[in-house]
Amino acid sequence: MRRAFKAVFYIRGNYVNKEGKSAIMIRICLDGSRIPVGTTGISIEPEKWDSKRQQVRGRTTEVLHFNKSLDGIRSELEAISDKLEKEGKLTLERIKSVYHGIVGRKA
Repeated sequence: MRRAFKAVFYIRGNYVNKEGKSAIMIRICLDGSRIPVGTTGISIEPEKWDSKRQQVRGRTTEVLHFNKSLDGIRSELEAISDKLEKEGKLTLERIKSVYHGIVGRKA
């Protein structure tokens, strides 16, 4: 039976840097459980974030690059999830470990 996996992006609302930008964060969910994964490495002005679509608003080259990066991260996390599910080792901690490159450690 296929398990319900989802990657969610959200803006770090409790912190704005000197440039007025906040980091876009990743959270992963599996069958109702969830854990934070960390930052995407992308920081934007909070008013440019579309929380419903989980994308940056706008049509500039920079915005299109950010959204393409977010799509790539989501695809990578889904690929990790699919691989681990086929191996029968699917857990949130294991997905996070593989994403961060901590393959040798047991999660």
